[in-house]
Amino acid sequence: MKKGILSLLVILMVIFAYSTEIIVWHGITDPKGKAVLDKLVKDFEEENPGITVRLQASIGNNDGDDTKLIASVAAQQVPDVYYIDRFVIAQRAYNKVVQPIDVQLEKAGYDVKKIKNEFFDFAIAECEFNGALYGLPFETDTRVMFYNKDLIKAAGGDPEKPPRTVKEVEELANKITKKIGRRVVQIGFIPWAYQGWPYTYGWAFGGEFYDVNTKKFIFAEDENVIKSFEWQKEYAQNHDKNSLDAFISMNAGDLNPFKANRMGMMVDGNWSLRGIQDLGINYGIAPVPGTDPNHISTWAGGHGWVIPKKANYPLEAAKFIYFMSTKGQIEYAVDRGYLPTIKEAVPKLIEKDPSLKPFTDVLPYAKSRPAVPIGSLAWDELTKARDQILDGADVRETLKHAQKVLNDEMEKIEKELSK
Repeated sequence: MKKGILSLLVILMVIFAYSTEIIVWHGITDPKGKAVLDKLVKDFEEENPGITVRLQASIGNNDGDDTKLIASVAAQQVPDVYYIDRFVIAQRAYNKVVQPIDVQLEKAGYDVKKIKNEFFDFAIAECEFNGALYGLPFETDTRVMFYNKDLIKAAGGDPEKPPRTVKEVEELANKITKKIGRRVVQIGFIPWAYQGWPYTYGWAFGGEFYDVNTKKFIFAEDENVIKSFEWQKEYAQNHDKNSLDAFISMNAGDLNPFKANRMGMMVDGNWSLRGIQDLGINYGIAPVPGTDPNHISTWAGGHGWVIPKKANYPLEAAKFIYFMSTKGQIEYAVDRGYLPTIKEAVPKLIEKDPSLKPFTDVLPYAKSRPAVPIGSLAWDELTKARDQILDGADVRETLKHAQKVLNDEMEKIEKELSK
């Protein structure tokens, strides 16, 4: 008996002596999410007895704020794994803050091409830069049009047949909208509210913003993108933009007009679903409207896992990232009710929560924001152009200016990369 215990102690000592501890920075801080993450770490450690994981939460990495990561790389005190907004992976790769993961995955014996095929295309696209894979995707989100069945029925519409084009949306919105004088008290629809961003309608109208082959922004020449801005400008002029904005500003916060039964239709993301359900809104979900009733459009974001530059244990980090993005993600998505980026998780998620099906149905059609080092600048310039256009600026000239700003920056970057 004593010999058995002694042998076990020796084995444990050997394992501990040769164990590699990787440090993981993450932003999963809600109690339920943290509990699932802790369990997944234990599962990973059981499958990989030579690796232990130390989690560090609340590291400043939400919404693309990677200040602490950038500082840690400069100070050579970096984590081995980092949870990042996929939107900024290309920018961090260009700035040499993160390193390619495909090399480490191959060293670990994984087939990178096969791995890529396990995920939705948009999610992998956000993880790539300059021909290399810099991370693997985790959870995601999608944009849809929520509609209030009761308000549509009261306006004479069919609550089971939501509008599918912007023309149909506007016609129905006019019937739903109510005013007292110039003051809006019930609204049908506001295109630019909530998730009505430039990308949202540019893609819904069938347009493109960026050409991956030429590595240039092309939205100022894309007639469909131009039409999406022209439509929003016309809507703002026809419906008194100031009154619409005043209505939104007076109904800010968690209980927005849609959740208060005062808005007929709203373009928003899956994160709003629980609040709408909890309030008992009689809602429906349809794809984002465009000009073609048969065109399905959405876009997605979310987070992923990367290996920072100068990480101490990149090989072990890659093994952890693969586990978390595949087996771990499936369990996390199903348990937490989150939209996954890995295809295998979808049937299991829908089996547990059928109300998420409208969001997973559009995942195969989802686009991601251009994976370029100036993704944040592109977002800012497009939003600024949109706001100027809504206030009356010329559509084509405003878009041309924004496109020139972005392509001038891209040209500088391409010259640097070619050196």
